Order: sequence, then structure tokens, then C-alpha cells
Amino acid sequence: MSVVAFTPSQKFKFKLRRWIQRLHLVTTLILGLFIAFEIATGTVLLFWDQLEAAFYPQLLQATPSATVNYQGIYTHLRAAYPAWETIEMGNLGEQTAIKVSLADYDEMEPERTLYFDPGTGQINGELANPQNILYFVWRLHKNLWLETHIGAPLLALLAGIPLIVMLLTGLYLWFPRFNTWSAVFRLRRQNAFLWNYSLHRLMGIAIALPLLIIVTPMLCGYNLGDAISPVYRRLGLQVVPEPEMVSTPQGNAPLPLDRLIQAAQNQYPDGRVTRLYIDDSTNPTGVVSVTVELPDHPARGAQYADVIGLQLFFEQYTGQILATYDPRNWPLLTRLLTGDWMFGLHYGTWGGVITRTLEACVGILALCLAWTGIRQWWIKRQLRLQQKR
Repeated sequence: MSVVAFTPSQKFKFKLRRWIQRLHLVTTLILGLFIAFEIATGTVLLFWDQLEAAFYPQLLQATPSATVNYQGIYTHLRAAYPAWETIEMGNLGEQTAIKVSLADYDEMEPERTLYFDPGTGQINGELANPQNILYFVWRLHKNLWLETHIGAPLLALLAGIPLIVMLLTGLYLWFPRFNTWSAVFRLRRQNAFLWNYSLHRLMGIAIALPLLIIVTPMLCGYNLGDAISPVYRRLGLQVVPEPEMVSTPQGNAPLPLDRLIQAAQNQYPDGRVTRLYIDDSTNPTGVVSVTVELPDHPARGAQYADVIGLQLFFEQYTGQILATYDPRNWPLLTRLLTGDWMFGLHYGTWGGVITRTLEACVGILALCLAWTGIRQWWIKRQLRLQQKR
């Protein structure tokens, strides 16, 4: 009987494969729950607009109207809610209710959302954001309801980085040798273990690359952005700060918001004004930010994105444009890791409902992938226990 002798190179490859296999298994078993949670909540949030319309139809109802009095809505807000400093109007120019988010100046997240009928200017209702089930899920998905500077890096350690490790090690274990390509996509039904193994391998190769594209830019740009921004600068990546500007009171009242919105629309007639943001409404030197979404913008329609379009910063007394925040002028790597492409890829807004549906399919398959992987481990464990008896 001949004994097969392995070369040092073959022994090293065998040990490396065993080590990677254990890393893949340990990552899945220990942190798989966090990974599955992030994938499941992210899949749900892809359909924010549709779910919001289903959960809160009475809040989103809108009376058809050719014009909307935004200044009237703002005046009502300042009178009814004088304590709130940060005011953001969303859904501008759409056939649905205008969403107004209110927050304190030093808070990172909005605390309350009001829904205004654009045709009548009357309020349909309001939700404190913990009561909004979608907002609740979004905060869990984004930072586990912790402060952003704590929750975002923590999620990167618990789910983001382990997911990438799991995908890359899985690809390494899947990659066939030259004489086994024909068996790569074959589903084997001889027993429960082989069925789960072949199904796991097939689903893994189908979704690994799309999932890496969806997750990696957001992980590098948002969750770990502060920690690795020095690396960005070393690589020559342009980190774009929001410009610092002030308005100068000259004894006049601020211009009506409708004039600023119209000025932004005139500046970009092919775009659509979707958002208005007042960082500190109690500060007479503050500026007004107006967001314009252009037809080819990859992140258009993204809910709660920090960068969702081209922003114009207005002097509130003269209407002068103090600065333009245009992601189209950024370098490619900046747009991918910290800008509009990052949000467009992660939120599935680049391509509309078709892209979101495809991303949802990737999310569902990822959960099935986790299930088949755990099934393999469980079946092998049961077999070992039976052999010991």
C-alpha cells in the first residue's frame, strides 16, 4: 500500500485552508446573529416609502395643489414649536405630505416628525420618532440606538467587518480547483448535509460580490469613516467638509423660504428641490440649505441620507448663494466612499424599485445562506455525537 507524500507547499495550503475554514465557521457562529440582524433590517428599510404609506396612510395624505406655501408652514412651526432649533423639510415637490423633522441643535438625530398637507398647509399629524416603527428599525440598523460615534463603529465590529470576513473566506473555500469546475454549480441531494452544503455554496457565490458592493462603501465611509480618515488622506482621497458660512442681519426680515426654493429651482431647472434644512432656526446668522436632486443622481430618494443631492447654501436675508455642495465635482473614490454613490449603492436607489428589489433578493438569500451554513454545522455535530455513543 503506497503512502501519499505531501510536499511542504501542499501541507501549507492544507493548513491554510483548515485555518480559513475555522475562521469562517467561528465568525458565523459567534457573530452570525448580528450579521443576520443587520441584513434583515436593511432589507426591510429598502422599502421605506411603501411601508410608510401602508403603516401611516392618514399622515401622508395630500390635497392636490399647484402651489405650496412653505413659508406658511415654517411660520406655523416656529409658533407651535419654538423650542426646536433644527428644522428639516422633506418630500418637497412630491404628491404626498411634507415631512418636517424637528431636533435640538446639539442632537445628531431628529426627535419628532410632523406631516403637513401641502395643499392646505394643515398638519395631518405627528410622530415622536421612537413611535415611528420604521425610524425605530432604521436607528437599530444604523447605530443600535446609541450615539452615532459609538454605535456606528460598534456595528462595524459586530457585523460589518465580520460579514466581509465571512464572505471573503467563503469565496476562498468555494474557489474550485482546475478539475472541479463542473461540480461547482451542482446541487447534490444524496443526504441532508450534501444538500445544505451544495445549496450554501451556490447561494454564496451568487450573492457574495453584490453584498460586498452594498456593504463595503458604507462600512468604510460611514461606520469607520472617522477612524480611517487619515488613511483616506494618505491615499489622496478628498474629504469634503461642509463649508462654514454665516448670514449678516441688516435690519431686514429673512426672505421667505419660497423665494429660496424657487431660486434653487431656477439655478438647476432640470433638477427637483426635495429638501430644505435650517441648522439653527433661532440663530439670526444661520444659513438655509436647499437640496436639489438631479435626474442622474445615484442617491436620489434615499431616506435619511446625509448626502442625498446637490446642496445650495443661501444667505437668509439677501438670497445670495454662499456655497454649492456638489458631489458631481468630487473625485470618483470620494463619491464611492463618502458621497452620493455610497448612499446610492447601499440604499438601492440607483435604478429605482428594480434595484431595491434585487437588493432585497440578495438580503433574503443572505439569510438563507446563514441558515444552510448553520444546518451544515448542526448535522456534522449530530453525527459526531452519534459516533461517540
